[in-house]
Amino acid sequence: MADKLNAKNVAKKKHIAKAIVDYLIYVESNFRRALDIASEATHMTNYEDWWWKARIGKCQFKMGMIKDAEK
Repeated sequence: MADKLNAKNVAKKKHIAKAIVDYLIYVESNFRRALDIASEATHMTNYEDWWWKARIGKCQFKMGMIKDAEK
């Protein structure tokens, strides 16, 4: 399922995007795809939404990118 999602199109739909990112993180453990969508959504919100920043940090931590997750 995750391979067919377009990050930009999903990120445009704010509430659906949050549910999809949580699904990718907690159910499918697809952190790379969740990170792509969260990064795109963060960019669309002009880097002001804390929720997306938290999901980016969670994905980076799970992927072993500890130094990036600390930022």
